[in-house]
Amino acid sequence: MWKMRHSISNLIQDINTRLKIIKEINERYPMMVPTNSVSLETNTYYNVRAAPLILGWGNNTVGIDEPKRKLVSWALESNQKLKVMFVVGMAGLGKTTLARSVYEEVKEHFDCHAWIIASKYQTIEETLQSLLEELGSSTEGSDIVLLMQRLHNFLQHKRYVIVVDNLWVKDVWEPIRLALPDGNDNRIIITTRRGDIPNSFRDDDSIDIHKGQPLSPHWAEQLFYKKALSGDDRRPSGLEEVSKSILQKCDGLPPEIIEIGRVLRSKPRQTKYEWKKLHDSLESELRSGGGLSDIMRVLSASYKDLPYHLKYCFLYMSIFPENNPVKRKGLIQVWIAEGFVTEERQDS
Repeated sequence: MWKMRHSISNLIQDINTRLKIIKEINERYPMMVPTNSVSLETNTYYNVRAAPLILGWGNNTVGIDEPKRKLVSWALESNQKLKVMFVVGMAGLGKTTLARSVYEEVKEHFDCHAWIIASKYQTIEETLQSLLEELGSSTEGSDIVLLMQRLHNFLQHKRYVIVVDNLWVKDVWEPIRLALPDGNDNRIIITTRRGDIPNSFRDDDSIDIHKGQPLSPHWAEQLFYKKALSGDDRRPSGLEEVSKSILQKCDGLPPEIIEIGRVLRSKPRQTKYEWKKLHDSLESELRSGGGLSDIMRVLSASYKDLPYHLKYCFLYMSIFPENNPVKRKGLIQVWIAEGFVTEERQDS
């Protein structure tokens, strides 16, 4: 009994300590108080997810030939098993574009196919209904067991390929996985920013992982000039230095390269002065929501997806000089000193 009371006392003390830390952080950094409504966040989420699907995704697919070839080969190989491929990486790496390119090429080889966005604003039941609707099955009912059984019965004896785009919660994937019939060379492709989800299935030999990478300097340059110049335009002389600096800021991320290229293309004159002017005003363009507002939407969606304690850690990075290395050990010590990282007591 004494040990139980001592344990409860320690737990209460930990809770009070954490509440005190949260209060101090909120007072120090008031900008972290949420101001956006759920509906606004939902709209932003869908805008970001839908962009690669409806805004000419095929025109932006530079530098994905090799990973596409590997994934197409994986999707079409015969092994009489259900196989799952997680395409993992940070926002803006082109996960959805790659998955869409593979999906469009292989879907005709299957009896049925479906593409769904795993919205974090949907319930598991709504996600199952969305999948059933895309497959052309009945979506009646809201009981999760009934929907899983309906999905299983519909796909039984069929060869299928399904893409689950932008999975955020492991609990959404598990009921889908349990409902899927095995065999028949069936394929599932899942895009996600969360590497911990596929890692939790690392002992499952039906799971494969493809880690997305930024564009190489060569392909980043190809995409940049493709978007910044008309097809018959020659590169104006003297732009190599400023274009290289712009691409360094983009860090190989296609959305940033595409949007900056699009803004440059809209300029009435393709001159070094115009390109340098945009280069020097990139930060203000992002803040003002002007021509580069789509980049800000992608960045904002990624930022909003972070848990609050990581938002503090992320914002703290702004105190360091740009383009300078930051030592990991020192950074963690500063986070601890600021109260962003706290000790978690584990029961023995």
